[in-house]
Amino acid sequence: MHFKFSLFLSIILSFSDKASPCSSVLLKSDTAVFVGKNYDRAVECGSSSINKRNISKIAFKFNNPVRWTSRYGSITFNQYGQDFPNGGMNEQGLVIEALWLDILNEKRRTTGRSARIH
Repeated sequence: MHFKFSLFLSIILSFSDKASPCSSVLLKSDTAVFVGKNYDRAVECGSSSINKRNISKIAFKFNNPVRWTSRYGSITFNQYGQDFPNGGMNEQGLVIEALWLDILNEKRRTTGRSARIH
């Protein structure tokens, strides 16, 4: 099974000379869970932040911003500044990751409509 998947992935990637999509992967065993990600963007710097629980937060929005108090602590990777995470994991194990695919933005620019991946 791993060989077939690796072969399939190699063939697909060999035809792609312009693509720089991001990806994430989840590997699970009986005793552990591993999450990995690549984020193919031009910005090469970033920082990790440890976020404490029970901290009041406010969304970055000018009109009627959402407010909340963090229930869990977390660790995040921030590429654009504090409180602008690209991904992370909270102390309960919930993982969130930002991914990007340029072709979706290109379709919106050329057609004015959102692209859908099925």
